[in-house]
Amino acid sequence: MSLKIRNESGRPRRLSATAYAELVLGENRAKSGMHIVTELDGKTGAVLARNNYNTEFAGRTVFMDASVGSRAISCDRFEFIGRDGSPENPDALDRTRLSGRTGAALDPCIAVQSSFDLADGQEREITFSLGVASDAAEVAEPMDSGTSYRIQWH
Repeated sequence: MSLKIRNESGRPRRLSATAYAELVLGENRAKSGMHIVTELDGKTGAVLARNNYNTEFAGRTVFMDASVGSRAISCDRFEFIGRDGSPENPDALDRTRLSGRTGAALDPCIAVQSSFDLADGQEREITFSLGVASDAAEVAEPMDSGTSYRIQWH
């Protein structure tokens, strides 16, 4: 997904954009959720998720990343959506930052929040990438290498 933002407010602004994806990585969320493990890739900054118990796609890695800005992440759907929130209006967007929570035994999702400053009259484009790769190492390969499975929303 690409998002283009222009500040015409007459003053500098501090903004954030957030992408969210629920994870299934199997036949259905209820069965596969307990097997999904998420982590932050130290090399690329992308959020990675995998389900090694899914025999059809064992080893495959799903990833999400943002093109600009400092990033905050969460891989806990309950933390992101909240008790009284919804995917359309998640509780996490009322907080300053996402928690950074990753790992196993969560209600899995990927949320990536990119924060940035815009001066008056300035424009910025942010691209959130969501994709799947053969393994975590492939996520770091250039998208034009012919071996990457990266997908970008537009």
